[in-house]
Amino acid sequence: MKLPASRCGALLCLLLGLTAPSALGQTGASRWTLSSTLRGTVTDNLLLGSTDGGADVTSAATLGLGFNRSHDRLSLGAFGWASGGLYSQSGRFNGVRYGLGGRSELRLNPRAAVHLITSYADGLNLEDLYATRLGLPQLDVKAFSADTGLTYKLTPNTSAGVTLDAFLVRYRADGSFDSATLPGDSLLPADVVPPVEGELPVAPVPPGVDLTGQVIAVLAGEALQTSSLDYWSFRTGASVAHRFSPRTGTTASFAYRRSYQQPETPPGQHFEGQLGVSRVLNDTTTVSFSYGAQDSRYPSRFSSHSLGVGAAKAASRRLRLDASLGASYLAGPDRERSWQIIGGAGFSLRLERTTLASRYQRNRYQSLFAARNYTTDSLFASFGHRFSRRLSLSAYGSGRAAYDARGEVGSYRTFLVGTSLGTRVKKRTSLGTSFTYQRFDRRPAPPVSRYVLSAFVGSGLSWR
Repeated sequence: MKLPASRCGALLCLLLGLTAPSALGQTGASRWTLSSTLRGTVTDNLLLGSTDGGADVTSAATLGLGFNRSHDRLSLGAFGWASGGLYSQSGRFNGVRYGLGGRSELRLNPRAAVHLITSYADGLNLEDLYATRLGLPQLDVKAFSADTGLTYKLTPNTSAGVTLDAFLVRYRADGSFDSATLPGDSLLPADVVPPVEGELPVAPVPPGVDLTGQVIAVLAGEALQTSSLDYWSFRTGASVAHRFSPRTGTTASFAYRRSYQQPETPPGQHFEGQLGVSRVLNDTTTVSFSYGAQDSRYPSRFSSHSLGVGAAKAASRRLRLDASLGASYLAGPDRERSWQIIGGAGFSLRLERTTLASRYQRNRYQSLFAARNYTTDSLFASFGHRFSRRLSLSAYGSGRAAYDARGEVGSYRTFLVGTSLGTRVKKRTSLGTSFTYQRFDRRPAPPVSRYVLSAFVGSGLSWR
């Protein structure tokens, strides 16, 4: 099976997404952003595929350009990036990677709005990651994503929406590649992402445009072990939200996904539905109830049902707490049945100069690429301190243990710890350094690890 979209087709869809509505807004506010980064890295195990990897030095330069425009009922955004890398020990991986994307949103009337988001990437934008910022150069990655939808306000308290999206990823590796070794930065909860002054972008990137985070999150979560993959899927869904009162609201959604992939695997279907109810008890406390169901129909079929309750409380202006608890029921092939406790807890504390955050979470993950089901235990923690208005330090760690419902073959453990020091130089320039250590263990293979020492200088400019 060949991929249904070529590079030309992806770029054509992207251009259509950017230009089709542009005639509707001839005037209005617009903003351009330009960013550049130079980074040097030293690591002892570049490919994280052996127990005695040799030292390697890499250098990379990344350039990004973004555009935002809004006028009356129309808003547009576009972003493109290009990155060149040089590897001292793996010179044949030297080259340039790039990506581009755009989004548009048009408010048809006070009740209805439509959106279109398109992205294409030839490679991974390593500057989109906070931790290792070290890609695996043996990967030849190409990805395309498109998302369109309509939202409509049925009544003052009720809104509905429909979406249709497609996602394509293709990679080739020199040998069997374990995608669980990818740094799953995008799997981190937003409130525990380490704050470092020098690492913050000078101007925000338009959301939903850069594919790097999406591709890495999907591959890391799937834990694939193969040297090549052609995967594409389309998904359609509908949702309804209703507020019974200013304090009580509910949401319901349903989605259907159809997926295809190579190496030869029969096409699969995935159904999912969710129901949630939330109640604001007071100005600081919210409670919620959720139910979710998933049904993956491949040659091996898994279905799951999950129930949970959660609470979030702003204990003060600086401290936020949250917790959830529930149960998940899994029905697998050959009449396999199992229950799991799911849920977690976390906090974030923001003082004048110091930030602390941590979260533990147990989830059940239904694979989209094949009939696999994982129970995952994840722990994240971060510390950030601002010595001055320009100088800041952070330390962070993350760990994940994934248990395959069908045995130990697909189970694995991984963790990462690191620290970063960043500073601002004048207004538009930042520089800093970071160190990370990552370890990955999937039995019966021996565990592998690597350290990454990196230094960078970056600058950004924004104008109207």
